[in-house]
Amino acid sequence: MKPPVPSQNPGGAASRATSAAPRSIASDSEDVLDDDDLIEDDVELDLPNPSVMPSEGAKVVLVADDDADIRAMLVRALGMTYTVYEARDGEEALQILHAIPLPDAFVCDVMMPRLDGIGLVKALRKEPSLSRMPVLFLTAKGGPLDVVTGINAGARHYVTKPFKIADVLAKVASMTGSAPSKPVKR
Repeated sequence: MKPPVPSQNPGGAASRATSAAPRSIASDSEDVLDDDDLIEDDVELDLPNPSVMPSEGAKVVLVADDDADIRAMLVRALGMTYTVYEARDGEEALQILHAIPLPDAFVCDVMMPRLDGIGLVKALRKEPSLSRMPVLFLTAKGGPLDVVTGINAGARHYVTKPFKIADVLAKVASMTGSAPSKPVKR
């Protein structure tokens, strides 16, 4: 099997490889294996591959959101400028953060299963190697107390949904010290 290669993989943060192996080897040359004779093995590799890697040396952004459509839109827009990893929830984001070099920015939903954004960022702030990573919360929770809670947890920016992708791009550019990319109009 070939080693994983960074790709534009919409399938999630961790690399998944599917291999097909015959259940048995036919001894008679007339026997032909069909799709029913194959076993699919879903193997999760140890090191996550970026979902998008525009160029070698690009700054790194992690996106964590349980909404696949929003996550895909963010990955597509940020991927024009940044190497982007993605996570479906806070637990997966934490696993990725321990497996990759420190990202230059983290875009994180607040309301996610298993580990929400507030709990995740509070945990990050307790870890010396992750405590200085800039965080942008992206959430439907837009009340004044929600914003204060997010900022107090350790977020640098707090953007409410629905949002303009240009606003997110500008805030990520601010956090990474890079020029903001402009969204492509289709």
